[in-house]
Amino acid sequence: VTAAKLATDSVTTVKIAADNVTTAKIAAANVTTAKLAASSALVGKNIIHNGAHLVDQRSGDTRTGFGAAAVFLDDRWKLNVEGSASARWTASVEADGGVNGSSNWLKMLCTTADASPGAAEQHHVRQVVEAQNCQPIVSASGKIAAFAIGVDLALHVDGASSISFPAKVALGVLTYDGTGRQYVEDVLIPAADTWYRRTVLVPADETGSFPVDNGSSLALTVALYGGSNVRVATESTWENNATDTVTANSDNVADATNNYLGLTNVQLEVGSVATDFEHEPVSVTLAKCQRYLEIAGGEADAFLGVAQCRTTTAADGAFRFQVKKRAAPTATVTNATSFTAQQADGSGQAVTALSASVIDPYGCRLDITVAANLAAGNATLLRTNAAAQKITFSAEL
Repeated sequence: VTAAKLATDSVTTVKIAADNVTTAKIAAANVTTAKLAASSALVGKNIIHNGAHLVDQRSGDTRTGFGAAAVFLDDRWKLNVEGSASARWTASVEADGGVNGSSNWLKMLCTTADASPGAAEQHHVRQVVEAQNCQPIVSASGKIAAFAIGVDLALHVDGASSISFPAKVALGVLTYDGTGRQYVEDVLIPAADTWYRRTVLVPADETGSFPVDNGSSLALTVALYGGSNVRVATESTWENNATDTVTANSDNVADATNNYLGLTNVQLEVGSVATDFEHEPVSVTLAKCQRYLEIAGGEADAFLGVAQCRTTTAADGAFRFQVKKRAAPTATVTNATSFTAQQADGSGQAVTALSASVIDPYGCRLDITVAANLAAGNATLLRTNAAAQKITFSAEL
């Protein structure tokens, strides 16, 4: 296929007229997912956000010794806890991982072992998908269409671990449609400390369904460990329940300290073919993540916005979110008394109180209080003094 053969005088409008390029020739039966799989030509196919762990707005948070309660990790990922699970973890985003050796990856390091979990105990890493984003996997009958899960996994085991290879790690999905459906399947990790691309082909389900709203609809799960009561009755089968994330044969990643599970390049896409992971610009990933979480500040000398001084001690500022939120977020101010109200003459007044009010999915008002010396009627800037100062806006599922 040469430039000459594609020259303007060779490829003419007449040759690609409507009666020559017909709908029948590009019918769905002719252009299939399987035919596009090799080139991964589909854009926006991945329902999972931040599958390559490029965005970590909470990077300054402490992520050691947790597991007593659910906790968010890097953007859109969460450790979920059931029962009184006693294992504890340190989470970190590392570089140079995945099958390609160059991807960021989430490392879940066991710091307190739980070799014999209670029946109802479990820990798993999950991402909950908004219902509106599940519409690509709605079937023609309004139920759940077939879809494929792909993920790069690596497993390290300590010398005290009883895990032998090939090890079994459970991947699954839980739905929140009211019926509550689950599908769990073990994937094999052939050897320790080596990255493998693993896939699960999930068949269509005529029982479950997805609403069209901004609530929780589906959770992708990567199990760390679980007790006897949270094991699916039948592996690789859709079932009612939506709380089980391991099988009868899944290995316990928490059976020894210093075990760790690594995951990256996570993808969930419509169809019965698992295609190559879709890499996207980090700016696109960030915008997707900011629908659920946005952090203002978090670094020294960051200007959060302009405020109007009402009195010598109070100012009202307007803060508009970078991305419209899924719902009106919850605002949490960290180190409120370390912000500064920066005035036009260069002087700064230490903030004594800071809060957000009149919050909607588009933005909020910032209520700023200082001890004295604001110029009533003038504008002032709200500024951070250190990285520990921030306002977290969370609309997480």
